[in-house]
Amino acid sequence: MKCQILTLIFYSLISLKTASSQTEYVQNIYFDFDKSIITNDHKKLIQSFVNKLDKHGYSEITIVGHTDQDGSNQYNKELSQKRAHSVKSYLASQELEQRITGIDWKGETELISRENSSSSKKQNRRVALIAHAYDFENSNDILTSIDDKSPTVVNVNSKESQNINCKQGTIVNIPKDAFVNLDGSPMTSSNIEVEVKEAFTYADFISEGLFTHSKGDILETGGMIYVNATSNGQPIKLKEGQTIEVLYPAQEVKKDMELFYATYDENNEIDWAPTSQPFASTTVGTSAYDYEIDWDALLNFDFEGAIERPSLYFPEMASKPSLGHKPFPPSKPIEPTLQNTSVQLNTIDKVLKGKKKKEALKQEKYEEAKKKYDAELADYEESYKNYLTNLENYKNAIPQKEAAIIDWNKEVDRRIGAVNNYKSGMKKFHVYAQIKGVSKKIKKEVGQKSNKELLNLLNRMMQSPINLSLNERRLYRKVFGNQTKRILDERKIYPKDIEFRTEYNKSVFPYIAEIISRSKQQAIEEEFAKTGKIDNGEFGKYLTNISQLGWINCDRFANFPQQMLANVYLKDEGDDVKYYLIFTDMKSMLPAKRTKDKESYVIANMPQDKQVKIVGVKLNDKEPQMSVIDYKIGKDNYLAMEFNPASLSDIRTELNAID
Repeated sequence: MKCQILTLIFYSLISLKTASSQTEYVQNIYFDFDKSIITNDHKKLIQSFVNKLDKHGYSEITIVGHTDQDGSNQYNKELSQKRAHSVKSYLASQELEQRITGIDWKGETELISRENSSSSKKQNRRVALIAHAYDFENSNDILTSIDDKSPTVVNVNSKESQNINCKQGTIVNIPKDAFVNLDGSPMTSSNIEVEVKEAFTYADFISEGLFTHSKGDILETGGMIYVNATSNGQPIKLKEGQTIEVLYPAQEVKKDMELFYATYDENNEIDWAPTSQPFASTTVGTSAYDYEIDWDALLNFDFEGAIERPSLYFPEMASKPSLGHKPFPPSKPIEPTLQNTSVQLNTIDKVLKGKKKKEALKQEKYEEAKKKYDAELADYEESYKNYLTNLENYKNAIPQKEAAIIDWNKEVDRRIGAVNNYKSGMKKFHVYAQIKGVSKKIKKEVGQKSNKELLNLLNRMMQSPINLSLNERRLYRKVFGNQTKRILDERKIYPKDIEFRTEYNKSVFPYIAEIISRSKQQAIEEEFAKTGKIDNGEFGKYLTNISQLGWINCDRFANFPQQMLANVYLKDEGDDVKYYLIFTDMKSMLPAKRTKDKESYVIANMPQDKQVKIVGVKLNDKEPQMSVIDYKIGKDNYLAMEFNPASLSDIRTELNAID
């Protein structure tokens, strides 16, 4: 009865979580054959697209360039890149660059139509603008939107046992006849839908509202998993005395890990209840059975030919051509008149000279001015002839100079594209070298070590993050030389250090990861067929059995001396800000609570001298903002965070980088 009540409470609480409203817009911008320049028609289409987005509070745009099938693959790749950057440059000129969160170019790899008719090819010569628009009402809407992972949902037959292999490596073993209705009565249908969510990153924790504490005590987690089951849309529960086996994916094994179930406090927030049920760890050698693997087939992958280290060399970049200065016409002299001629007389002359003498003097001055005017007029007429000649030469030279500027800009685009290709090429080469080295090592050790150990080594390498960083400014200097600053300023390019550490080897060579995944799955199935158990070697290091559905946590208590604990206070940024404290030396994250006087937020009882990251997220004028600082907890901790605009992908990337 207790489990039934807990299950009912759990389902009622889950229904409270709603994601923010999201609308997707797609607009294709079509180009003429071999063209990449934005036309006025393009501008009108793009502006209409942007007007739709302006109806929402916040939006993010991805730009993807495409071509038709005419021309070589490399030429089309470069042409699609130019088209994508043309659209990006126009958006930037309209002060919309901050909305662009992704840009890609596909060449001819994603054709809408493969027919050779002119109308079909026109459909392929395009740039796709893909936008996701949001109407955030609070920071919770932002946090639920950073979750880019979908749960694993599988239909199973309750009369048969089944293994569910989840997207991040979790394996859930569902025994047959494991479920009953919530009232304990037998199920009338054998059709069951099982849903599994995996939360192993801080982005997962935040989007799901998961934290590492139990009745105020700090926990260190090995990961959190949610298992749910329904039949014909109705919730069901595990039969009394029945359990589900859950195998966590590869991670560092730590002692004292035990099973925790989710409970909910008065604010409907998860708090973890310990069960005193320890996690078993599966390691290499726990079973005498070793996998049978065709190493020749596995290790002889096609590396898409010989992958060479990319190079980035260009001759010195010329200065940007100029249209020159338009000639200015010479100033025409002003013709003097007797009436306007002035005579300067001193005081004595004004008294002594008579009227006739004064008029004679004025006439003399006028004649002098007239001679000077006639000479200046002759010079002017000659200068004006030269001006007309120079003006004509200037006008005649404009097309050639404009063409030179266009060619110069094309060369800039080509070199920017080369930098982008170099970055992706270096990443691929870096991973390629790692895979090649590990494969060579494995080939030498086949027969010397168990297949479990060798397959695990290859799997770990593919699951490992990429350890590569590139200085973008240095790359741009290599291709632009002393023109670098001018070009980057003109194109509004802001170089930074590119870190690939948030990506994984398997994302660079997904087909190799797929080969390994299939070999891994085959090995698991072989062992299960032979032993009736899942011993996943080092692929899954934590093993437990759960007797109720919902969120579970692989945790252990992180004990710190009471006298070494201190509070961390954060500046109050309003009731909609979210603050999180993340430990850098263990997997643990805690939320900040607003103080009763509403003067600050507090994270209570934190261990002094611990190095942590503090993350803040809030909604400001309908757009997300984020702040991240590294901090060492001291005795007195009063902090003010500086928030800056951040896209959803920025927030997700920042959190994943902490992992």
